[in-house]
Amino acid sequence: MSQSQTPLYSALVEMAKRPHYSMHVPGHKNGTVFPNTGKQLFKDILTIDMTEITGLDDLHQPEGIIERAQHLATEWFRTRASYFLVGGSTSGNLAMILAAQKKGRPFLVQRNSHKSIIHALELSGSKPIFISPQYEEKYERFTGVHKEDIKKALNMHPSVSGIILTYPDYYGRTTHMKEIIDLAHSYNVPVLVDEAHGVHFSLSYPLIPKSSLDLGADVVVQSAHKMAPAMTMGAYLHLNSDRVDRREIIHYLQVFQSSSPSYPILASLDLARYFLATYSKEDLQTSIDWIAKLRSSLSNGLLWTLVPLEEGVDDPFKLTLRIHDEVDPKIVASYLEKEGLYPELVENQHILFTLALTPHYSTDQLKSIFRKVESKLKTKLEFNRATMERVTSPVLERIQSNPYSYHELDSMNQEFVHWQDSIGRVASASVTPYPPGIPLIMKGERIQREHIDRIVDLVRQDKHIQTNEPFYQKGMHVYIERE
Repeated sequence: MSQSQTPLYSALVEMAKRPHYSMHVPGHKNGTVFPNTGKQLFKDILTIDMTEITGLDDLHQPEGIIERAQHLATEWFRTRASYFLVGGSTSGNLAMILAAQKKGRPFLVQRNSHKSIIHALELSGSKPIFISPQYEEKYERFTGVHKEDIKKALNMHPSVSGIILTYPDYYGRTTHMKEIIDLAHSYNVPVLVDEAHGVHFSLSYPLIPKSSLDLGADVVVQSAHKMAPAMTMGAYLHLNSDRVDRREIIHYLQVFQSSSPSYPILASLDLARYFLATYSKEDLQTSIDWIAKLRSSLSNGLLWTLVPLEEGVDDPFKLTLRIHDEVDPKIVASYLEKEGLYPELVENQHILFTLALTPHYSTDQLKSIFRKVESKLKTKLEFNRATMERVTSPVLERIQSNPYSYHELDSMNQEFVHWQDSIGRVASASVTPYPPGIPLIMKGERIQREHIDRIVDLVRQDKHIQTNEPFYQKGMHVYIERE
């Protein structure tokens, strides 16, 4: 099959064109039954919001257009099998970890993983061994794990179900993944990678870091909707070796994915693969030139420093401003948002912007917005010299194991304590600043003083925090340990 084909999307469009009397779900009947308030906006997409009728295949048992679309993805990404996900990378992370688990064996896990990784570990009931990431002083943030820490952990725990890594990090920075994969495979241990922000690494151009798929990872999950033009919740799971049983992957994809998947999301995954497969060197050069012009216009900011890119290591489609210490980055972000420019992430003194694979705005227009915000802030002197207090993320042990397995935690009672009284106790819930969705405190983790300093700082800054604790501003529930 040609990569210029879009079998799933094309079949839906053809179905929408034919006379169609919907006597099946969904209830909007191809958009004919819909509230007038939203009908104009939704009418086009509703015509392809179908279900598993004759000719439209079945995501859980694909034998037609979905199978052909997934086969094209398998060819493009050069994998043994690629699967469409309609529940985001979250559903893929859950499936790959449950599929790889070997009863009684822990996982080695990168500490700064997305919360979906932690949720999968909880569902598995395992007792994970966390590997803390390295802190890069130059960029003032945590990045990936180092090979030597993985080697030490493997020597301590040679019989593990797998190694779970994140690549690239939220800022688009990569690590020495090939060395870690080769090391893991020398122990016959599979490497599972949350590559949510790296679907475009499949383009295989020198300016873009290599995908962990090309570096030999065994199972890789990519959020197509983050960096490729897919609809939100569209993602891929790629199987790249036989170290993880394909039948187990398929089983858990059925467990964690809806039996009534969104056909518009499925179609957008077909189109996202098509977009990547037909993306040329000329397209890349046009984008790189646009990015270079944008970066040049921001390089000499009055309130920030542009974080430099390292070719082949940093994703060129991520742009990070390091806000000066005396300036509150939340204020800078709020002024940008007043001008209609919404950043991806505001964290510590960094503001992150995610760029598209093709130029999507005028650089002059963007430059004008940034300069306008600079001028306003400089005039109003929106600085916090007296109140700004830098609190970094906690520095933890290089190799850290939770005191109890998740199965053991199920039988333990809980009590609520104030933050200052929680030090040394075992957290009964995760506390996750969002974005980036990386737990600051994990369920089952022993709380440290550094955790409290950071969480109090986040609460003071009114950061958005995901947790099932209703009074997280004051404290959280912890487990009552037996004497």
